This record gives sequence, C-alpha cells and structure tokens, in this order.
Amino acid sequence: MRRRLITLALAICLTLVLYPQLCNLLFDCGCTWWFGEGTELCNIHSGSPCGCPFCRANLLSQLGYGALLALSLFLIASFLRLPGKQRHAKKAR
Repeated sequence: MRRRLITLALAICLTLVLYPQLCNLLFDCGCTWWFGEGTELCNIHSGSPCGCPFCRANLLSQLGYGALLALSLFLIASFLRLPGKQRHAKKAR
C-alpha cells in the first residue's frame, strides 16, 4: 500500500511538472517549463481564434486534464514490475 501511495505522489508531481510541456507537445502552443516562461508564450495571449484548449479551459477542466494524466502515469507505473521486496514469496525447503 505504501508503495502505491509513493507511486501516486510521484505521478502527481510529474503531472505538475510536465503539464505545460504536454500542452505544447499536443497543440504546439508555445507553453514551456513552469520555471521558464510557463504559459506566458501560449498562443491564447496572441488573440488567435484557435488558441490552446488546455490553457483556454477553465480551472475545473484543467484539473480534469491533470487528473487524467496523473491517473495514466500511475497506472503505467503500477503495472510495471519494479524490483523491490516481495512479501508473499514462498520459501524453498
């Protein structure tokens, strides 16, 4: 259980860091790292009619996008078999 919570926390942290990069990858909008310009270079600020749907969305929609991304990262990580302790391994006699 502890391992899944750690995996979920890492997935959420990765989502927060990679969110603008994913936005730029999908829509070529100009978003960049949060510690750079972030969403300041996004095409929604230029007044173009086809602005980025991630940045144009309201807060609830952005939280939904982020939750889906975090969930997908969590599921991928939880299905990977990472080396570690195995509690239920049978001992050979």
